[in-house]
Amino acid sequence: MKRETAKKILVIYSLFVIFVSILPIKEPHIKEYTLDKIIHFFIYFIMTYFCISSFSSSRYLMSFLYVLFLGTFIETIQYFLPYRSFDFRDIVANSLGSIAGIFLLWKLER
Repeated sequence: MKRETAKKILVIYSLFVIFVSILPIKEPHIKEYTLDKIIHFFIYFIMTYFCISSFSSSRYLMSFLYVLFLGTFIETIQYFLPYRSFDFRDIVANSLGSIAGIFLLWKLER
């Protein structure tokens, strides 16, 4: 994937994740706790692919830091929203998804 295309997709994907994460919810859409963490894992796993494709230098580190920052930023915003809640375990699931994505892409490139 070309770097410029990956950057555009990363921006759109990131904005989509932010938008969905701050939408008001009346009841939890995902009642199963484990499924929620799996979804977090895969959302940030995919985001890591676009990050790695977007950055040129220190792309693995920059990708992890981007995903960590965005996930923490979203959780912090949710803390202040009356219809959402902060969950540190979401940040952990996001980070694990990113680490898995970095590891997989690193292995595929070798």
